[in-house]
Amino acid sequence: MTHHGAHIATGTVLETPMEGTPMPDAADLPNAADLPNAADLPDAADLPDNSDLIDVDSLLTETELALRSTVRAFVDAEIKPHIAGWYDAAEFPTSIIPRLADSGLGNSLSGRAWNS
Repeated sequence: MTHHGAHIATGTVLETPMEGTPMPDAADLPNAADLPNAADLPDAADLPDNSDLIDVDSLLTETELALRSTVRAFVDAEIKPHIAGWYDAAEFPTSIIPRLADSGLGNSLSGRAWNS
């Protein structure tokens, strides 16, 4: 499939732009030596946290902030390492439900006792 005026990568084939669209001169392309080396880039831990651009955190109580931290830790430990496999297998991991309950998040997220 060709999109006018754009290069579209499909697999390993790069389709050409619409006829008449000029290709850039090699001299206009960046030289690999001029591109930043990964070792020269700042470590992600040194970058500012821009995840709350509209300062939603200021609207949350300390309890809500703590709950969010607990949920993030649970997701990082129990879900992220396995989610691709669960997706590929098209399965819901019911095995995480008891761990969710043990963490106390079942009550927090549902607003009721876990086993009620």
